[in-house]
Amino acid sequence: MRALLRLLLLRMARGHSSTSTPTRSSGGISNHHTFSPVVNPILEKKREAQRESHRAYLKSNSDYNRAEIKYLSIESEIRLAEFWLDIVTKNLEDVGKRIEVHDWNFQKITGQSDA
Repeated sequence: MRALLRLLLLRMARGHSSTSTPTRSSGGISNHHTFSPVVNPILEKKREAQRESHRAYLKSNSDYNRAEIKYLSIESEIRLAEFWLDIVTKNLEDVGKRIEVHDWNFQKITGQSDA
């Protein structure tokens, strides 16, 4: 093992690489062959099932996120509506009290007291 490592280091030091591919001459007929990869149908079905499962997960996760965002949006709209309802209710109560005070003052001035 050490001998192989030394040989590899010596070749690398000289500029040779053990992983380099030999160069071909550009002239002449090329013996270029194409190989189709071997496809295992069982592994291919497994990969396709995993892809489908992942797509379904992403879609459900996306749908869940959309539903959660819609829920939060509706919840914030309800809070805002409750806030304005509270403000308007207080304003109407204040207006009602002022009307009662003005009505009481008007009756006192004109002498129309109910007592």
